[in-house]
Amino acid sequence: MLKINHTTGRKSFVRMLEQKRAENANLVDFYKETHWSKKKDKFVTPATEDIYKDMVGKPDKRTDEAAAGVFREVLGHRPGYARGLGEMVIPESTRQRSLAREREYIALIEKHKKEAEASKSQMESMKANMDVMMERQNETDRMLRAIFTANPSLGESPRETH
Repeated sequence: MLKINHTTGRKSFVRMLEQKRAENANLVDFYKETHWSKKKDKFVTPATEDIYKDMVGKPDKRTDEAAAGVFREVLGHRPGYARGLGEMVIPESTRQRSLAREREYIALIEKHKKEAEASKSQMESMKANMDVMMERQNETDRMLRAIFTANPSLGESPRETH
C-alpha cells in the first residue's frame, strides 16, 4: 500500500478534487498542491517530490486526459480506487470518459458537417457567378472581334509620320 503524507488537513480528497475539477486543474497539478507544504515551501517528503518529478517528466502532461494517464502510470492503478488520492476517491470510469468523449466528437462532427455544407453552397454560388462572368467575357470578346473585323483601322495604332 502506498503511504504518502499530504497537506489537505481536515478536507477530504474528494472535496479537494471536486474543487480543483471546478477550476479545471489536472491531476498532476492536484497532486502537487495536496503534497506541497506551504510552510516549508517544499514537498512534504522526498518520495512525494520524486513521484511529482516522474509525473512532470512525462512528455504528454499538457492535456487533462494525458495528465490523468501520467498520474495513473506513475502511481499505479487499482479498479475503483484512485491511488495516491485516498480510498474515498473513486475515479471516473473509463466507460463514462469514453461516452463523454464520444458525445464531444459527435457534436464536433455535426458542427463540421454544417460548416462543410455552408462552404459547399458558397463554393457552388461562386462557381455559378464565375460561369456568368466567363460567359459575359466571351460575349464581349466576340463583339470586339466583330468590330475589329468590320473596321480594321480601329485595331491599328496611330503612327507618327515624318
